[in-house]
Amino acid sequence: DLGVRHAAGSKLDHLGLRAYIPHVTVSRAVGWEKPDLRIFDHALKLAAARPETTVFVGDRLDVDVHGAQAAGMRAVWFNHWGGRLTPGSPQPDGIVTRFADLPQVLAELGQS
Repeated sequence: DLGVRHAAGSKLDHLGLRAYIPHVTVSRAVGWEKPDLRIFDHALKLAAARPETTVFVGDRLDVDVHGAQAAGMRAVWFNHWGGRLTPGSPQPDGIVTRFADLPQVLAELGQS
């Protein structure tokens, strides 16, 4: 679905992330939605990456953090909306409230 992929690319342009994210996986285009493991596997194959060396960044604990961790990746929660962790929620490997903080969190994850 070219329109869906174009919209995702436009979002990356708006966020200033296009140079850092060469591949985009859009659920409507591939037929699976997060937290289905197939969408994470598909994205990993596109990027020629292994789950144990990949960090997923997403803004939802239930589908992004939970799904990525179930697929074997580390997950950073992009908590741009002021959400709160609860004892029963998926626990992210890192938390950022703005993309500018992501390099520091990734560096910390690389040391652990």
